[in-house]
Formats: sequence, C-alpha cells, structure tokens
Amino acid sequence: MNKGKNAPMTDEEMREDMLKSKEKGLSNKRGISVYKQKAGEYVDDKMKEIMSTQRQSFETSLENQKVSLNDVEALKSRMCAYLQACEDTATFPSSLGLARSIGYTDRALRMWRTKKPDSETGRLLEMFNDLCADVISQSALRNNANSVFSIFISKALFGTRKFRLLPD
Repeated sequence: MNKGKNAPMTDEEMREDMLKSKEKGLSNKRGISVYKQKAGEYVDDKMKEIMSTQRQSFETSLENQKVSLNDVEALKSRMCAYLQACEDTATFPSSLGLARSIGYTDRALRMWRTKKPDSETGRLLEMFNDLCADVISQSALRNNANSVFSIFISKALFGTRKFRLLPD
C-alpha cells in the first residue's frame, strides 16, 4: 500500500494553501489594472459558482444508485435527464459529467465502448460522445466557447478519428 510522505491537509490548510498560491500568481504579474482586478473578482465568483454546482453534482452521484450499463432503457432515461440538466443550467455536456451522473468513471465508460462497441450500450455511449463533440464544436464556431480549449477538449475527451476518403 502506498503511503504519502506528508500528512493530509485539513480543510482550512487546503483553503489557505490555495489562496497563497493564487495570491503569489497574482503578485508576480506587473501592472495589474483595476479592470483586471475586477475581472479577476468576476472570474472568482464564476469559479465559485462552477465549483458549487460540481460539488453538489458529485455529492448527489455519491448518494444515488449506479445505473446498470446492461439496462439500456435506464441508461437512455439518465442520458436524457443529464442533457436536460445541462440545458437547464447552461452547462456544456461531457462524457465526464454523464459518467458521474450514472455512477461510473469516464474510464469505465471508455473501456465499455472499446470492449463492446457493437452492443446497444456501446453505440449509445458513442452517440453521446458525438453529441458532446458537436455541442462544443458548434459553440466554438459561434464564439460561445474558447476555440483553442474546444479543440483540446475534443481531442482529449472525445477522441480523434482518422478519416480516409472513400473510393468513388
């Protein structure tokens, strides 16, 4: 069993460490204008909002029962519920978010898709990933998502595919 060399941090120590790191990063920059400071405060508020939502979602997933990947109807229902929640909260859908919402890790879902690609569940998971890739691509094209980050996310999470031209 691996044991870390350091003692785990308390909740307060985590907060203090994060604030010190953040302040150090801010203090290293020269010429921070009042506008950038205000923008930083806006970003902090948005980050708190995102973290609150994600924490609540994680806590809910810990309390709920895992969906069986063999139960296609239950999986479809939870996928639709997840997409509705994304729509309601104006959140980009992701394979990571879906995995958490049904009680799995993204790695487990990727393994299922890899090992059982022709199963109905495998096809559903692949269709879901395509939907996520399409949402992020369309959002980037409309400048509703950062283009560079969208490319990175598409490659990292949704996989890159090699295309070949079909003969005429």
